[in-house]
Amino acid sequence: MYLQDNIRRLKISFAIFVAIVAIGTVGYMILTNIGFIDALYMTVITIATVGYKEVAELDNAGKLFTIFLIIAGTGAVAFFASQIVEYAIEGEVRKIFTRKAMLKRIKKMKGHIIICGFGRMGRIIVEEIKGKIDFIIIEKNEKYSDYFDEMGYAYIIGDATKDQILKLANIDEAKSLISVVNTDSENVFIVLTARMIRNDITIYTRASDEESSKKMILAGANKVFSPYTIGGKSIANTLLKPHVSEFFDFTLNSDLHVDVLEVKVSSRMKFCGKAIQNSGIRDYGLIVLALKKSDERLIYNPSALELIDEGDILILIGQLEDCKRFDEAFVSS
Repeated sequence: MYLQDNIRRLKISFAIFVAIVAIGTVGYMILTNIGFIDALYMTVITIATVGYKEVAELDNAGKLFTIFLIIAGTGAVAFFASQIVEYAIEGEVRKIFTRKAMLKRIKKMKGHIIICGFGRMGRIIVEEIKGKIDFIIIEKNEKYSDYFDEMGYAYIIGDATKDQILKLANIDEAKSLISVVNTDSENVFIVLTARMIRNDITIYTRASDEESSKKMILAGANKVFSPYTIGGKSIANTLLKPHVSEFFDFTLNSDLHVDVLEVKVSSRMKFCGKAIQNSGIRDYGLIVLALKKSDERLIYNPSALELIDEGDILILIGQLEDCKRFDEAFVSS
């Protein structure tokens, strides 16, 4: 809002300056009967107060008009110049204070996600998680800073392969780190640096091929994604199993009002310690797709008699509104 007000004042001051020049040009053309260029020249030297010789002799009316033009013109120039200075200097001051406020905000974050790289993948990830979990973007290219400020994103302009940059992003309190910069070599270095700082952080990254994926795992990544492999498999599945592919596209498209929930079971949840059939989950219209036990066993399509224990993770699917009701009743409360 401040920036918009500043730009608006700058436009107004420029419009006033142009209006004064136009009035002066037309006035001299009428009062002295000279051409446009000479009248414009007379107006400029008058406003600029440079003291050059007049093109035409001035009568009393012309002299009074010149006095008015000097007062109005110098005032317009001063106002326009002050707005330029304010826009430049105060804009920089505002950026400094905004930056300091953001760093304080980052220091207070806990359980956030660190996203390294704001390319095509990074942008998609941000769009999907914004409003759902706190995140910090680390990006080397400073051209994104204005966009980040406009969107209200927490960010750091710097090289994520450097220890100090990751520490500035409060990696000690982060839940996980996602490295999706453009090159495999940078991703390896980021993963290695993050793992050296924190041994227990969950790290996700991308790789262009199988060989790079192995290096990412050796460097310390928990999960490596290959866009080409995922894209290729998706196309193949669409060709071989079009209806299955359509179903998964349907479940992953939030615009179609279907959602998939991942719920970690805590002792405060009413269904903890109960069998699925007695849990009341079906009362919310949700289906239990899978149950990951605390010992890392993953049970697909679990039996209705399967117990839900503390520390288990439920994978549920249902209508978006039903998922929201369930989340409000058991997860967010």
